[in-house]
Amino acid sequence: MTSFNAAMRDRAEDKLPHVAVPTLVVGGELDGLVPQDWPRRPTRGKPLARLVVMPMKPHMIPFRAPEALASDITKFAAVAQLRRLLRRGHRKAPGAPTNPAGTGISPCSAIFPAVTWTTT
Repeated sequence: MTSFNAAMRDRAEDKLPHVAVPTLVVGGELDGLVPQDWPRRPTRGKPLARLVVMPMKPHMIPFRAPEALASDITKFAAVAQLRRLLRRGHRKAPGAPTNPAGTGISPCSAIFPAVTWTTT
């Protein structure tokens, strides 16, 4: 009960509107603890936010689907890094192989910026 009370005082949905970095919000399709529209609210109107609703998953995605969550975080971070590099004008790193997008940037080998994410 202590964790629940702490979570209710430190609400992610109150903080997310002020986050100015790429944000990944993950929820479970079968989550019975939080309303189904909760994961959608913090991502509305935020161009850097992405919502992932995991099919057939309940509450506590990190424990229920850790591999899928890790995969989604990795993909999200790679795309965020690639977009950041492209905005800075990078087109091809010296000696880098050309990737399918034709940029020559390998997002998997790049250092990822801070990625803020929350789960429901």
